[in-house]
Amino acid sequence: MNNLQKFQNNQIVDKDETQYLYFSLGKKKYAVEVSQVVEIMKLPYLEYPQKLKNNVIGLLGYNNFTLNVLDLRFYLNVKVTPYSLSNQLLVVKTDESMFGLIADKVEDIVSIENSSLEYNSQIKKEKIVDFSYRNKGEIISVINLNALENILKKGVKDENI
Repeated sequence: MNNLQKFQNNQIVDKDETQYLYFSLGKKKYAVEVSQVVEIMKLPYLEYPQKLKNNVIGLLGYNNFTLNVLDLRFYLNVKVTPYSLSNQLLVVKTDESMFGLIADKVEDIVSIENSSLEYNSQIKKEKIVDFSYRNKGEIISVINLNALENILKKGVKDENI
């Protein structure tokens, strides 16, 4: 995480660009906005209550909070591989919540010009991938953390009924 903070503090960013942290899950690449990443760490030991909803794979005690930890592969219909000590955890935040995302490996930070992005005009709140971006021959799918947050909220509401 210290490297991420150094990058954010020392890098001059064009106002027409957004920075994304990209990571791998298997052979595929995904990204989240750097501004939404709180911390990157090795996958710690997680609590596993008997029943978790919405593909939450575990719970993590983090700075007096209990965070849901998610594996994007469940939401993207990608084969889930066993977790190991080499996996990493991204602690991410939205306007209303924080949670963890499993990553096989954090790759890099990439800046994308906002003017070059084309969003689908029919984006739904539940759509997890906002758009895809080609970087050095790789396709990077940018994750909509607000969509994941909405899925988690629905799970909490269902549990309280």
